[in-house]
Amino acid sequence: MSTLERIERHFGQGLTALIPPLWGKPVVAALLRSYLNRVQGLEDDIFEVLAAFDVNTCDATRLAILGKVVGQANFGWDLETYRNVVRARIAANRSHGLEEDILKVLHLAGGITEHVTITAHAPATLTIALGETITDAAATALDFLLPKTRAAGVQLHLFRPVDDPAAGAALTWGSALDASVGGDLDSTASPIPDTPTLYSVHVL
Repeated sequence: MSTLERIERHFGQGLTALIPPLWGKPVVAALLRSYLNRVQGLEDDIFEVLAAFDVNTCDATRLAILGKVVGQANFGWDLETYRNVVRARIAANRSHGLEEDILKVLHLAGGITEHVTITAHAPATLTIALGETITDAAATALDFLLPKTRAAGVQLHLFRPVDDPAAGAALTWGSALDASVGGDLDSTASPIPDTPTLYSVHVL
């Protein structure tokens, strides 16, 4: 995808683009300057607005506007978390349901950069196993964004490690692939074999 390139010297470039017979003509140069100075001012204003609404640097008010544009409300996240979620929502909106699209959303919304296993199951199911813990805010964001990233008709099973055994026992699957069954994750039913780790499992 191409990016906008700012031109800071429209008049100078305009002068160099003149054909040789017009070089050194004060009237031509004055006429060219009168037009290109307005072009320069318009471009400067456009880039100032773009900078003000840059998702990476904008303030909370402008970020909320960007969130509305891309369809992402703030569900109580702090500014930087919401900034990450808006970035991830943009990626989800552009998703084709491919593995790299899912990985991009995981990275943007959850800060997950490695130790991710994505496994395809029949019929039309993907298991996403995270090898690192994430914050509750990131988990909430992923629960919301991953369904918008997947291909239509594909079910997602998100496994994420939890530190709190009580929370893990309340949220993990049991020996059957049934989200309603609590207890420690049974390795025979797990896409991550031979692990004693407690996982919070989300069917999305």
